[in-house]
Amino acid sequence: MGAKNEKIKASLAETRARRENQRPRTFVLKLQNLSKNKERTLERAFLEAKWLTNWIIADIERLQLPLNKVHEVEAKAGDALEPCKLRVLGAQVKQRIGRRIQEDLRGLHALKQNGHKVGRLGFKRRVDAIPFSNQAFTLRSRGKENRVHLQKLGEFRALGLHQIPQKAEVANAVLVRKPSGHYLHVTVYVPKDEPKPLPDPGNPNQATDFKAVGVDLGLKNQAALSNGFVLRWRVRETDRLKKLQRKLSRKKKGSKNREHVVHRIRREHEKLRWIKQDIRNRVLALLRQYDLVAVQPDRIKGWQALWGGKVQGAALGGLLEALRTRLPTLVATERNAPTTRTCSSCGHLNPKVPLDRRVFTCEACGFRIDRDLNAALNVLTMAWPAARALGLDRPEVTPLEWEAAGRILGPNPRIRLSHAT
Repeated sequence: MGAKNEKIKASLAETRARRENQRPRTFVLKLQNLSKNKERTLERAFLEAKWLTNWIIADIERLQLPLNKVHEVEAKAGDALEPCKLRVLGAQVKQRIGRRIQEDLRGLHALKQNGHKVGRLGFKRRVDAIPFSNQAFTLRSRGKENRVHLQKLGEFRALGLHQIPQKAEVANAVLVRKPSGHYLHVTVYVPKDEPKPLPDPGNPNQATDFKAVGVDLGLKNQAALSNGFVLRWRVRETDRLKKLQRKLSRKKKGSKNREHVVHRIRREHEKLRWIKQDIRNRVLALLRQYDLVAVQPDRIKGWQALWGGKVQGAALGGLLEALRTRLPTLVATERNAPTTRTCSSCGHLNPKVPLDRRVFTCEACGFRIDRDLNAALNVLTMAWPAARALGLDRPEVTPLEWEAAGRILGPNPRIRLSHAT
């Protein structure tokens, strides 16, 4: 037993060392061409996952049991408890469900330690995600047919398997039920992108081919770049969604009609999420053309309290998180840095600039510039002071950049591209 534990420890240490040079990526695969039998099997799996989750939550001590050997649990049926057999959940899936509950308990404990008032872990009315370890599923690519095999659930045709790189190390997956179908979110580890080395401030010749840009996030202009690019987008609630929400308020709770309306509302919200994700991916693709991206980590939650609908429609929180995790070179300035009040020309700190004043005018030197462009320039120079010494603090948009921006952002009609003056 001791030799086995030492082997496990050595394997974990080797994995941790390997992860230092890797970054995680998640790919979404859609399960296609599902027969009625497979659909019933998947629905049964989500039902059994709910049974097992609530059975463990009813008595947390059950986490000490070998969950892989649990084949029957008690589930609530009306006012009574009935024994229910777990027929389609695999042994490793059961263990992953128990581990997920342990992570939820740790999160509640951490909140309590920080002074928050928390209750006990609540029962789940619906479970729409089932975790799989890397041993519980297999990805198979046979020519043009891509398939995935899930433990005890069978083999399914998967759309999108070609996205996963050949040298990617598969970590885990989550089977997700959405209004538009069933999806498998596969998490893999790929080698980190090596960032381009920063040029030496004492040698301006090194900055000839180096491209740096600062990004200022906002509500009127969702993203302003220090080279003058201004990006605007807004994803509003559709009229259909508003109509369904009014219809939901008239339905009786617990009725089948109400469940049908809830399903249609979830479908509308899913469409809006896909639109926001496409916008985020296109903005990231535009920023990947630069060797260094500087951004100010604004407190988006604070904005939500003041301008809830505008912040939600702009999806700035997801964009900021994607900038932190998915760009190879990212330099962040301080959250409270006065990027709007500081003059990007002389550096003078001006009084507070009202939100309705879109043109910044320095009281010291009289310099006039677009408000967001001034903030983006300050984000770049405050996050990377060498940009001013290297002459990169006043970048200009080249015709190639205009062409690339149009090619990347053009397919999405919701994104409006302009240039600040």
